[in-house]
Amino acid sequence: MPVILVPTTLPPGPPLTSIPCVKITLPTPSLLEAGAEPVPPEIVRDLIRSAWIAVERLPKPEIHVMNDITMAGEQMHLDRADYIIIGEVRADEKQRGHSYTFKDVDIVVPIEIHTKRSRQRLYDMMAEVRRIVYTYKQAIRPYQQIYYDTFQESAVGQHLYWRGTTTIRLTSRVVPIISGISTGFETPSRPNAATRVPQRPTRVEAPVIEEPEEPVPPAEPGTSDLF
Repeated sequence: MPVILVPTTLPPGPPLTSIPCVKITLPTPSLLEAGAEPVPPEIVRDLIRSAWIAVERLPKPEIHVMNDITMAGEQMHLDRADYIIIGEVRADEKQRGHSYTFKDVDIVVPIEIHTKRSRQRLYDMMAEVRRIVYTYKQAIRPYQQIYYDTFQESAVGQHLYWRGTTTIRLTSRVVPIISGISTGFETPSRPNAATRVPQRPTRVEAPVIEEPEEPVPPAEPGTSDLF
């Protein structure tokens, strides 16, 4: 199916569940600045910010990347709003075959959910993150697929405060070693995803093969004046 180019912000109205061929470039700096490497935590942050459907029962939370300049220090004002914090990612790359031409990419992104409202609010926020991932699972550049993997509630040592961590994966398969982006998933920052990886230079055979010389043995050790 042909790739349809759309604006850099998610369209208003219902999610694009019935149009899997649409590819969206989020307004994330690393996807718009020429030559920038994609920053997965910021891409996930902007996806959740753009696609969150706020209702009276579930208002839009504060959504930040851990240790980011958009957060006021390291404090969360949970009396004012719920918080979603995109945690430290792990990026795994696995070589595909033996030619050093293609690879598989898996990026694990933990998403921390914090609330002082109720355990019900915690699970409602988890469900909204899950809905967003399922809705845009094949639509977000520069990755081929987004998976929703796990949710782990954390309650040890907490009172009237609920916390859980959802993990999702950003994946791409059989992509060029250097760019890591498949054709059709290019962004303004990296528009040449289809360019093949440069191959190894042709090996030049030496015109003459010289035999190694016989090594010269070291001189006999002399006698010390101390003895």
